[in-house]
Amino acid sequence: MTRGSAWRVVTPDDVPTVEAFLQEHIETSVFLIANLRRFGPSGGPHPYAMRYWCRGNPIDGVIAQSTAGMVMAQCPGHDAWRPALACLEAPVTGLIGDGFQIHALRDAAGWTDAATTLDADEVLYALDLIRIVPQPGPGHLRPLQEEDRERILPWRIDYDVNTLGVP
Repeated sequence: MTRGSAWRVVTPDDVPTVEAFLQEHIETSVFLIANLRRFGPSGGPHPYAMRYWCRGNPIDGVIAQSTAGMVMAQCPGHDAWRPALACLEAPVTGLIGDGFQIHALRDAAGWTDAATTLDADEVLYALDLIRIVPQPGPGHLRPLQEEDRERILPWRIDYDVNTLGVP
């Protein structure tokens, strides 16, 4: 088993192994996993479709770039950012991921003084669902349904505008 090998393109055959690696870091890999499941590893015309690269055997790092140029990474405990940056094929429009890793990636690229729309670290939490204690009172938890759309959509728009700076 070789750790720290060169970055390579993720193929459809690699997807289960890549996803298993990302699941080990679920708190900071949710978007990487969701986009991989939705669009596959090879990119595409949709702005959120991503091209994925990985390194190591077993896999110890993943970097991906969306069609829109957004870069996401999961490579804990490594400083392999310059070779990872060499994989990217389009202009970078933003970086999303674990703060420590994204700051290291930004530093390796020389983008520490680049203008940004949003530059903030979000505190992430993990909660083992088995530890959730249902509280007494009216109501119950259920998956969202189509009839929830009118209530949820304004909340989502407000989040995008006030948190992400979307016009």
